[in-house]
Amino acid sequence: AGMLWCTVHVAILGVPTPTTLLANAGFEDGLRGWDVSCVEERCGEVKVEAHEGSQVAALHGSADEWTAVQLQQRVLLQPEQLARPLVADASFRASPASWIAPLEMRLALSYEDAASGSLLGSCGVTRAELPAAWERLHVHCTPPPAALAPTCHVAVWVVLSFACVRSAA
Repeated sequence: AGMLWCTVHVAILGVPTPTTLLANAGFEDGLRGWDVSCVEERCGEVKVEAHEGSQVAALHGSADEWTAVQLQQRVLLQPEQLARPLVADASFRASPASWIAPLEMRLALSYEDAASGSLLGSCGVTRAELPAAWERLHVHCTPPPAALAPTCHVAVWVVLSFACVRSAA
């Protein structure tokens, strides 16, 4: 089976002692706090595994041509948390013994109006042809002007998307 490993951290930029805004950011409690959804016809399986001394989310591919899955978490923000940009970091690598050739990993932050669910703005970064060594995706996202309205209650979605294909396909 093929695997793609990932860890993620989201914090407010410029805070002297940054703490993650995510529940269960290090996957210490499995996938608690994370929504898992399919983004293609064939869904990959997501598990949490011990790897190199810590917990990581692991995408397990199937024998199908395409395997895709999305991990996401919604975080309600306090007004004072909108004064600075958010930063998201994800470390990732493909399993070196894998028959899967990862095509893409995307990390995104999407601001929404918490009451209506309307998208206010987003930032993201995509990496294709994932390497066998650990690499980092980094997103720096300034709150959009609409999020700063005094009557607006804001949430941010942290989204990790994986898309893979068998190397023989």
